[in-house]
Amino acid sequence: MHHIHIWQIDEKRVLFESHLTLKEDMKISEADNIRRQIEEILEHDFHIYHPHLQLEFGYCSNQECE
Repeated sequence: MHHIHIWQIDEKRVLFESHLTLKEDMKISEADNIRRQIEEILEHDFHIYHPHLQLEFGYCSNQECE
């Protein structure tokens, strides 16, 4: 995970944006399942609704994404 941005809009709304680097190439349906699972965690544990998650593969070659 890298390129993380979090904004608190008001007392009830928090916006979240992040790039998620996948360790392996996979079908879109599999990657979308991972995205949905992360969204559920953000909603349930942190009350963050409608996050923007960008999935990537083969993007990082340095420690920025570790």
